[in-house]
Amino acid sequence: MPALLLGLVGVGLGLFYVSRAPAPADPGVPAPPNPVLAPDTIAPPADAPSADAPPPWSRQAAPRNPRTETLLALGQSLRMPGQALEVPCRAVAADGTCTAHALDSFFAALDQAAQKKGQARITVFGNSLIISDRIVDVWREALQQRFGDAGRGFLYADRQANYGARSRTADEANGLSSFNVVWGERGRHPHGIGGALHVADRDAQSVFVLDGATRARLFFLDHKRSADLTVTFDDRAPQVVAATHEGPRVVPVPVPAGAARMTVRWPAGSVAYGVSVERPSPGIILDNISIIGADSTRYLRIDEDIFRAQLPALSPQLVTILLGGNEVKRVAWGGSTLPRVKRDLAKFLQRIQETLPGVPCLVTGPLENVQGAQPTKEKNPEPVAHPWKKRWQTDAVREVMHEVAVAAGCAYFDTFAAMGGDGALRRLNDKRLLNEDMIHPQGDGLDLLGALLHDALLDEYEQGTAAPTTETAP
Repeated sequence: MPALLLGLVGVGLGLFYVSRAPAPADPGVPAPPNPVLAPDTIAPPADAPSADAPPPWSRQAAPRNPRTETLLALGQSLRMPGQALEVPCRAVAADGTCTAHALDSFFAALDQAAQKKGQARITVFGNSLIISDRIVDVWREALQQRFGDAGRGFLYADRQANYGARSRTADEANGLSSFNVVWGERGRHPHGIGGALHVADRDAQSVFVLDGATRARLFFLDHKRSADLTVTFDDRAPQVVAATHEGPRVVPVPVPAGAARMTVRWPAGSVAYGVSVERPSPGIILDNISIIGADSTRYLRIDEDIFRAQLPALSPQLVTILLGGNEVKRVAWGGSTLPRVKRDLAKFLQRIQETLPGVPCLVTGPLENVQGAQPTKEKNPEPVAHPWKKRWQTDAVREVMHEVAVAAGCAYFDTFAAMGGDGALRRLNDKRLLNEDMIHPQGDGLDLLGALLHDALLDEYEQGTAAPTTETAP
């Protein structure tokens, strides 16, 4: 990895979970509308039960899928037992009983997916931990196996560098240069929802495997010099998306029945934000929006007007903030401060909540960060005396993120606690599950974090309604 990127690579994630006492659903909390398909557009299966039959679904605890079970067993062997989500109460009855919780509407969307009546979409904003789709891939796979697969969701037009996985980008691409809001040149064009854009240096293209998708939308900047785009499905005749020069656009493109691949041709000078591809079936979509070195401060560099237009186009039922590691590092280096971390996370959550009123949010806290991990911004720092000693900024940022999350009415997952607290990175290192940078878990170490997060969320869902936390969300 180039030195510039290594200097920006960071960590952040958190999982925390609270036990809930089962309680009746609150009639005052309606299920959210389904933006991708309405329940009455789904034909019931031939063997659907009658209206008088008991429902074929339940929030009752179900076995985790084999991959998750294997990873959770690994966690136990590493003394990483997991942690319950902390879920703020949103409404309290006169007797002190909590009648509405921060994740109620998302869990209602899961209920719809479980009954084959709708979709539940999660949009994650993250950093280098998930840039190659690790962690969230385990979470996505486990949710889709239980609730159904509703498609790939948001995908970048190309990778952000000339290496790495393509699971959350075009499967093939050429002729595109990448710019983002964190490292390197940002470019001269405003950034959209992904925090990274691609500019066509010449006539370029992105090829996407549809994986059963029947709906596709293009996210792009139709600037004053834009030319028409063309979209081709397999070997069919191209469809033309005419340039209007009206600025940022989200344009649906009809997907022919049975199409397997979509090729978007970007004329020279085009600015691509990405695409979203979705299936018609009930189930889960999990969008991975991530940039190496990202934190809330950097995500605030996304053009606010474009952000406020494009996030509702994805229309998630849960927004997850999977950050924290870069905040720890930048405070340790003197490049940021705890008040700034607090201010910018609060501002980012506020922007999300104003854009998506009533949509739940989940904030994860940082992993352990140790002194031997990039001790300074210098390329070749002197070795430190105690490389495995935890940076005090880990706990400081963790406390700030927890405080901001609960104040904003977001659920909180304490990753540090879920990983067993102090010494987690060294335990991973002893099993060769930590990258040599002493920051990033690798292999099953990364997958374990996804399993811990999934397990915490599903525990919360299956147990019904949590007891109120000490603070009531606004």
